[in-house]
Amino acid sequence: MIYFLYVAPGSISELETQLIIPHHLEYISEELLKTFQKEILEIKNRTIGLIRYLSRQ
Repeated sequence: MIYFLYVAPGSISELETQLIIPHHLEYISEELLKTFQKEILEIKNRTIGLIRYLSRQ
């Protein structure tokens, strides 16, 4: 049931990579990238926490 969640952290990391590229190409600012990375880290941590919680059930 929760197997799809194991793919989610990888997808989240892929999203972060897709945001780093436009930063390197100077399409988005350092400040905006850091804002996105902060949100991405929070989502990744929540996802991992959910996986751990559901694994104990």
